[in-house]
Amino acid sequence: MNKKIQLRVMNNKVFFISTLIMFIAFGLLGYFLYNYIYSATNITFLVIFLSCLIGWVYMSFLEKGTKLITFEFTKNSINLYEGDEKINSLLFSQIKNYNIYYIIFKKKKKREYIIRILSDKNYYYWICPKNFHNKQESDDEDHIKMYKILNGLSLVKKITWRDQILLFLRPLVWIIAILSILILLGIFIWLIFFL
Repeated sequence: MNKKIQLRVMNNKVFFISTLIMFIAFGLLGYFLYNYIYSATNITFLVIFLSCLIGWVYMSFLEKGTKLITFEFTKNSINLYEGDEKINSLLFSQIKNYNIYYIIFKKKKKREYIIRILSDKNYYYWICPKNFHNKQESDDEDHIKMYKILNGLSLVKKITWRDQILLFLRPLVWIIAILSILILLGIFIWLIFFL
C-alpha cells in the first residue's frame, strides 16, 4: 500500500500573521483617509488603489506561504515530503484520531479543506488548490483519493473541541466578505451624498 498524493499546503502562521497585518493596514488606511484627505475624488481614487494594493500584497504573502507536500501512505505510517526532504512521519499506531473538514464550501465544491491528525500533537494541514489562482480537476481527484485513503485506514475519525471551534469560525470568511462589501458601499454613499 505505497500510495503518494501531492497537495499544496498553506502555512497557518503565514495566513494568520498576514491577515492581522492586512486588518492593521486597512485600519491605518481608514485613519489616514479620514484625517488627511478632504477631496471626495482623491478619497475615492486612494480607497480603490490602496485597497487593491493591500489585497495584492496579502494574496502574494499567502501564495508564498504555501508548499507542495507529498503525502506517502505506507504499510504502517504516513510520511510527508517537501521535495525530496522528509519533513514528518506519523506511525498509524501512534495516531489517536483524525478529521478532514472543509473551510469555505461543502463537499461538492472541494475548494479548500483541513486535515487534522492527532498523534503526539495536533497536526493541521490546510490544503488549497495546487494552482493557487485556479482550481483544476487534479485537485478534485487528489481530494477524493485522500478522502478514500484516510477513511479506508483503520484510524478513528473524531470531531474534537478544536474542530468545533474551526467549524464554528468557518462562516467568518463569508461574514467578512459581506461586511467589507457593505462598508465599501457605505463609504461610496457617504462620499456621494455627504461630501
